[in-house]
Amino acid sequence: MLESIILFAVAGIIAGIITGLTPGLHINTIAILALGIYRTNDIDPLLLSCFIIAMSTAHSFLDFIPSIFFGVPDPATALTVLPTHKMLFKGKGYEALALSVIGGLFGMVILIFFLATIAGLITPAYAKIKPMIPYLLILAIAFIILKGTKRRASFFIFIISGLLGTIALKSYMINSNYIMFPLFAGLFGMSNLLMSFGNISAIPKQKTDIKIRLKGTFKSSISGFAGGLVAGIIPGLGSSQSAMLIQYLGKMKGAKNFIIAVGTIGTIDIILSFLAIYLIGNARSGVAIAVDAIIGTMTKDTLQIFIGIAFLSAGLAAVLTLDIGKAATGIIEKIDYKKTSIAIMLLLTVMTIIFTGVYGLILMTASTSLGIYTQLIGVRRSILMGCLILPTIVFFLGV
Repeated sequence: MLESIILFAVAGIIAGIITGLTPGLHINTIAILALGIYRTNDIDPLLLSCFIIAMSTAHSFLDFIPSIFFGVPDPATALTVLPTHKMLFKGKGYEALALSVIGGLFGMVILIFFLATIAGLITPAYAKIKPMIPYLLILAIAFIILKGTKRRASFFIFIISGLLGTIALKSYMINSNYIMFPLFAGLFGMSNLLMSFGNISAIPKQKTDIKIRLKGTFKSSISGFAGGLVAGIIPGLGSSQSAMLIQYLGKMKGAKNFIIAVGTIGTIDIILSFLAIYLIGNARSGVAIAVDAIIGTMTKDTLQIFIGIAFLSAGLAAVLTLDIGKAATGIIEKIDYKKTSIAIMLLLTVMTIIFTGVYGLILMTASTSLGIYTQLIGVRRSILMGCLILPTIVFFLGV
């Protein structure tokens, strides 16, 4: 049985590499396909669940590569596009990738130390926090806007992005499995590519022989762990929303610290979404919903197997991410940035049409316009996460 579990885990890691490197191909899509296969074939539910968990964990590491080197964001990595691109144009793209990997690995180590404590606190904490979620989010957003210099503009963009997200999430004209792709491709991908298009003609040589100073790394991982804990347990909050909140509430300074924290959040969010099934009976993500439907009642022994698979996958994915990232630096140094930007924008447009049709294209156009406007007036782009935070507030208020 152990050999079969490892075999399915390795297959999941390979799938996670593919989803992580392919814009628009989300792990939820593969998880749904796996659920369909389970319902029509005689497959051991434990093995298929191990496949999904390994895929999700590997994806949380690999999805930084397209965000850093090509500016194509996944919802979990959207907020890192600007700081990682700045590092890329300074020849430090590989260092940015290494920082995200360090964040993910540190998060796993912290989780193993505090797993028993977390397991004991989550259930009572969840029951108390759940009714207060919308009010806590309102307070957090109010704090973020009031702390900024362009308060009216920030509030306006938050509302507009929130309305855009609400309309998108409520739309029946776009497949819900892909709704985030045109939204985030426009807000953080296309807008960033268009704004930097005329300024840079070539990517500078990337440094792959790097030294990471551990000073401040652990603190950033702790902040990311706290954000991942929130994102992994509380319904309606994803890793990007948590990253936005800890950036302000945690007084996080510097692009490097932020990248580490986001790397931690992404991995912890995945693991805790599965842990939440066992502790509070709440499947917190698409992949967790699939595992919940496949495995049925999760026992303590099953959970221990899942955690072991997650740690195995994280270790292998970290090594593979660095190796693939090093290969990516060699490719990106040899290509013309403007031509590459055009190719990526065409790719995003074609994939948007394929996945979401003409309505998705309209959504991406509107999102791109808002993303460009936000940069032009000098408002921090993290406020664009209102596209998910405002719908979350509205949902929990029962409006």
